Amino acid sequence: MHVQRHAASPPAAVAGNYTNTTSNVTATVLTESVTGNPASNVLEVAALTFSKSFTNDPVAPGATVNLQFVINNASSASSAIAFTDDLDATLSGLVATGLPVSDVCGAGSQISGTSSITLTGGNLAAGASCTFNVTLQVPAGAAGGEYRNTTGAITGTVGGSPVTGNAAVDNLLIAIPAPDLTVSKTNTVGGAAVLGNTWVWRSTISNGGNAPAIFADGQTIYADTMPSIDVSYGAPSIGSASGITGAINCALSVGNVILCTASGAVSIAVSGSFRVDVTATPTAAGTFTNPTGGLARVDPNNNVAESNESTTTATAIASSSRLCPT
Repeated sequence: MHVQRHAASPPAAVAGNYTNTTSNVTATVLTESVTGNPASNVLEVAALTFSKSFTNDPVAPGATVNLQFVINNASSASSAIAFTDDLDATLSGLVATGLPVSDVCGAGSQISGTSSITLTGGNLAAGASCTFNVTLQVPAGAAGGEYRNTTGAITGTVGGSPVTGNAAVDNLLIAIPAPDLTVSKTNTVGGAAVLGNTWVWRSTISNGGNAPAIFADGQTIYADTMPSIDVSYGAPSIGSASGITGAINCALSVGNVILCTASGAVSIAVSGSFRVDVTATPTAAGTFTNPTGGLARVDPNNNVAESNESTTTATAIASSSRLCPT
């Protein structure tokens, strides 16, 4: 037989290890009295525990990030609460700004420092907690990645005795700003048209990253290899441009390839986009898949470093845009 009981320590319990031992277990088995061993276990009461978290990362190099601390007192009234956090050990050049700040964890407490920050004089009533924030400046030259930040153990005084709690840990995420160019493709007739009518192949190029995409003069921004058999095309045009700085020229080259190039420097801002339309006229019934014999791809020559290079092609999307004239 297994019996399980749950117990809660009182809010004013003093930190330490408490051994709980039962009496011997007794029973009557087949009219005979039997005695078993006592059960014993140790209850550990931690006076001070704390945690930390970077609340608004990932952040870019040169940005600020908020570091939040939470301290809990599970024992009787605690004083002289303290800890140190070596920021420079996490990332060289990472510093706190706006310190010192007083009364962050009880009257008379203070958080101070720059490359290493220290809490002194913290005090909490039994069962109480405190939460405070520190703004950190990320160095402008920081590399992208994950940086582990670990404090020293928290210390304090409870009932006249010194106590030591846990260290707090969190990871700081730094992301290098980069554009993320994508292209989607469709047609304007829902996939079917009557022979003799036209349709428009429509490509939408967008920047879903967190930095502008910059193209130098003459660099190819978009290329689309369209089907060539039993279909002819008008001149491609640009529309619905948003967040575009500079001039983009689109033309139909040999092999029915749309090429859109930068005329001078061109910038596609964060969330910027533009549309490329070309009118198609079929000369026979059939199925027309765009692209055919090549790719519909933004930045085909990889002139722009992106956060996700796999989104620059519309091959899978465009292959479903088929027209079946009858």
